[in-house]
Amino acid sequence: MAVSATKNRQAPETLERMVKKCFGEETGILTLRDLEDGFCNMAYALTLSNGLSVICKISPKEKSRLLRVEVELMEAETRAMQLVRKQTNLPVAEVYAYDRSCQVCSSPYFFMQALTGNGLHKEKAALPPAVLEGIYWEVGQMERQICTICHDTFGFVGDTRQFADWFSAFSTMMADLLQDAREKSIDLTVPYEDILHLLAQEKALFDEVDTPRLVHWDLWDGNIFVRDGHVSGLIDWERALWGDPLMDDRFRRHERNEAFLAGFGKQQLSPGEYRRILWYDVFLYAVMMTEGAYRGYADDSQYQAVRPLFGASFRELQGEK
Repeated sequence: MAVSATKNRQAPETLERMVKKCFGEETGILTLRDLEDGFCNMAYALTLSNGLSVICKISPKEKSRLLRVEVELMEAETRAMQLVRKQTNLPVAEVYAYDRSCQVCSSPYFFMQALTGNGLHKEKAALPPAVLEGIYWEVGQMERQICTICHDTFGFVGDTRQFADWFSAFSTMMADLLQDAREKSIDLTVPYEDILHLLAQEKALFDEVDTPRLVHWDLWDGNIFVRDGHVSGLIDWERALWGDPLMDDRFRRHERNEAFLAGFGKQQLSPGEYRRILWYDVFLYAVMMTEGAYRGYADDSQYQAVRPLFGASFRELQGEK
């Protein structure tokens, strides 16, 4: 299981009470297992006596372990999933029950449909190149559908703070993140003030984004389920936001590929779009360099892996090779 201090594990008898609260006193647990992936929420796979196979996700209890940009994650995830299920035909789990009362469990939790398939990160090494390209093309098509869902303000789906323009939303996200990094003395390789100063000069880039669109934001291989050579599910919507579609993880320099871009319909980027992509690189890599200090990761391997990616993107923004 992924090691993270945010995981709010529950005893089997507590999980039994949670099931009865949400599905009725006559419903019990037949099988139960911890899910190994994920570095924030605790998750269990259960089969219930009513015939359902479900996933239970439990939010962290200790809020001090979360970043400022991790805002009401469970509220965001359930809301985003319900929106996508209502407005598209994408393979997204049904939310069966969401309890934020903290009466049975020490933090909010929800039960959702268990999707078929396995994470692409576990399967891709065994897939023929043509099949893998087809999967990424499908993901591009699906991301494009997600982005047809629009809103009237910008910001994280779970955040009560909403903004009239994208620059205000994104610059607030960046400032919040850098405050978290500062409090843990994270070495981002460049002064925090340099990041904020350069960002303030580039407001016009973000003003090109005039429609708040739903963005998954975290659609890396582990959040894509595949089965029989096709996408069977999209999971982990807790970081969903209203913003620029180019902010999704699939556009980052370590993830971007031609098959995805073709599926999404964005094989050519304008100069402004490319610079925004670099800014979203900087944001994601700064998140990944910082979060380990809050979640209590066993080592700094994630920090070390993304540090050069952060540096490459920020140097490009500064006009360096």
